[in-house]
Amino acid sequence: MNLALLHLLVTLTIVPVAQFDELPSTGDELPLGVEQVRGSFPPPAEGESFSLNGLWQLSWDDTVGQELTGDIKTCDIRFRVIDGTVAGQFDGRVAGTLRDAIIDGQLVEHQDGYLLTFQQRESGYICSYQICWPASSSMTEVVGVWHDTKGRSGNFSFLGYQ
Repeated sequence: MNLALLHLLVTLTIVPVAQFDELPSTGDELPLGVEQVRGSFPPPAEGESFSLNGLWQLSWDDTVGQELTGDIKTCDIRFRVIDGTVAGQFDGRVAGTLRDAIIDGQLVEHQDGYLLTFQQRESGYICSYQICWPASSSMTEVVGVWHDTKGRSGNFSFLGYQ
């Protein structure tokens, strides 16, 4: 009998999901973690907004340095950014292979520049990418560094498509 009473009390205290749908939206909802990043840095100066959304050519090599050297490989990657949260996917083949990768990360905007970090996750493989550039230049003018779970690393850069 006590078990039946407990079940009844729990059932009566759980709010039905439909009631949450009826709550008014403030338009200020952010993905988890975005609020902390947004609060840590002032917004970029007016007129210096950067858009990562769209199709980019990703070029990379297997050597960490100041520029791309040696055997440079390329692929296309499509990004979408919402409130600093980055989602992406490869557009076509990567090194001759169609890849089923999850690409996600973060774009941090600061009045002095930008920091883009993202991860490529696949079955049995992860690769992380990081690139930082000043607000006075373009992301296409700098190189970033990548590292993967196979112990490899190198540089990468972007070329934007119009």
